Amino acid sequence: RDIREGPRHTLAGIAAGVDRARELASTEPKAAAEELDRLGEQANATLEGLRDLARGIFPPLLGDKGIVAALDAHIRKIGVRATLEVAPGLAGLRFDDRSEACVYFCCLQALQNVARHTNSAPAVVRLSMERGTIVFEVTDRGAGFDTAATTPGMGLQIMQDRVDALDGSLQVESVSGAGTTVTGRIPARALETAS
Repeated sequence: RDIREGPRHTLAGIAAGVDRARELASTEPKAAAEELDRLGEQANATLEGLRDLARGIFPPLLGDKGIVAALDAHIRKIGVRATLEVAPGLAGLRFDDRSEACVYFCCLQALQNVARHTNSAPAVVRLSMERGTIVFEVTDRGAGFDTAATTPGMGLQIMQDRVDALDGSLQVESVSGAGTTVTGRIPARALETAS
């Protein structure tokens, strides 16, 4: 929504201003130069606004401290009853930005699905490593659904696309009346220890 209402309109205005400056260039070069200066300032302000928006989308904690710290902070602030279980040794590891973002945003999407579809059933987020693969699992005790009879929604499709982009896999298991488990596997190599 912020993109639709903010930078998008500003960028359309900048494009129109460039057309005006182009028309002025041959007849009024000084006015064209002033218009281009104004447009440059407007473009820089828009860029800064997009950076601010991106910081809101990609939490600084994920970049600074990694998946575990970012997920823990998110779980504490959302209205879903969820716990985070981290396999020994994983808590201090860092991975490449794309792998960390994939795991983080897939877990967030799964938690949003829990909040949307389970009437506040408790959820558990598990993180582990298996032979060079980050494994994330989000399990809830909600109503569940018949995976064969249900078309995947937008949230599951977004998760699938993220995981596919990193040559990973995503599995959804659900039983009516017994909840749902979303499991993702992302090939990744630990880079360093989080500080």
